[in-house]
Amino acid sequence: MILGIQFRWILTHGKLARALVTTAELAIDDAKEAAWMDMYAHDSDTLEDVLYRRLQDLWAQVTDSIAVFNDNFAAQPLCVQKVWEALLTAFPLDHKRMQTALLARELTRMMSWDGDTKRAINLHFASVTELHHTMGFIGDPARSSAD
Repeated sequence: MILGIQFRWILTHGKLARALVTTAELAIDDAKEAAWMDMYAHDSDTLEDVLYRRLQDLWAQVTDSIAVFNDNFAAQPLCVQKVWEALLTAFPLDHKRMQTALLARELTRMMSWDGDTKRAINLHFASVTELHHTMGFIGDPARSSAD
């Protein structure tokens, strides 16, 4: 998750991904990209490979996604952007199956409680906040069921 937050700018290059974030978030992503590329431009392939493998691990349970990873492999330039756009195309966030899978995963994370330290409490409520943000992408369930 931390890689996804810190390096979200890698995923927000494509048209579909850019539509999922606000203009202010895009400006932050663009600034993070510029700063990172100024310092580590020669390591961009390594970063692409790490995030590609992370996406592959996250999507491993969705067997339909295998075709996306077979078509967009790690040796390609900008492999993360290509596979992310392909995943968003094949599995749109407003698709009922995707909503169910996202909701189930996030509710499981939200309900798991690990410890009673201040850090554990902060992590738990950060998960709740993240779930709320994710639900904003999914939209109003009452409206979806009426469609």
